[in-house]
Amino acid sequence: MAPKKPKKVLANILENLSERNFKKFCSELLDRDKRVKRSQVERKDFLEVAEVIIEKYADEALKVAEELLQQIDCEQAAHDLGEYGHTIRIHSSCNSCLQGSSAQFQCFFSLESHETGRAGFLEKRKQVSSLQIYKNK
Repeated sequence: MAPKKPKKVLANILENLSERNFKKFCSELLDRDKRVKRSQVERKDFLEVAEVIIEKYADEALKVAEELLQQIDCEQAAHDLGEYGHTIRIHSSCNSCLQGSSAQFQCFFSLESHETGRAGFLEKRKQVSSLQIYKNK
């Protein structure tokens, strides 16, 4: 299964916030800087707010959202978003070594590479690849 796109993940996180926390999130977003206008988030739903965040913050969107969630004390949502954000950043930084891998391997390896570093990641990839070949014989 292919990894979800950042916009979809962010929308899912925002959808699961209580109405009160969603309002607090939008308020913190407006207070953060002047990139986001009040008219872009006021009386908007989670999908529209997620789209605005992705549009305004691009590659930093998930990190910004994670920080905002922490500021409003939504620790679990911030943690969930941070986990996904690490996966995305590692996918883009390790793209050359993942060429030709299936999406399932990308998800596994991206989390593994975060814990073991690039050298450990490549070694682990060899071990799992060998295991897969052995299992298929």
